[in-house]
Amino acid sequence: MTKEEACSLLAFLGIRTGMTLSLRNIPLEFQEKLLPLLEGVHVLEVCKTGVDMTLFFAESQKELVKHLPELSRRMSVNGKIWVFFHIDMAIEGGLSEDFVRLTALHVGLTDDRYCPQVLGWLGLRLRWRPRSKRLEKPSFCC
Repeated sequence: MTKEEACSLLAFLGIRTGMTLSLRNIPLEFQEKLLPLLEGVHVLEVCKTGVDMTLFFAESQKELVKHLPELSRRMSVNGKIWVFFHIDMAIEGGLSEDFVRLTALHVGLTDDRYCPQVLGWLGLRLRWRPRSKRLEKPSFCC
């Protein structure tokens, strides 16, 4: 892989200099495609201020349901979680885009970006669901 291809993948995923990044269950071939990371990107599992970006590779529905709530608690206010699932899992009916979306909604997250197939993995980027607009303060007249 060329340096330009690696940088374009990092840019597409939204990984920028100065971010904290968490990698969970990442396959070796995908990790090689990401490396080398940009200068100033810190790979951590936990951060006091929250993790800016998490790349999570789910192998099954149970694994996604088990780990997504924990990952959402570890993310920063403006953080994102990329949930990747293998295309074979989508074909077999185990793990699909719809299942990831429904699981995310249950946790309070929503998807805002789709990653087409990269080395056989599909992905959805999750973020906190925006709150509804604040209602006007009621006025009371006598």
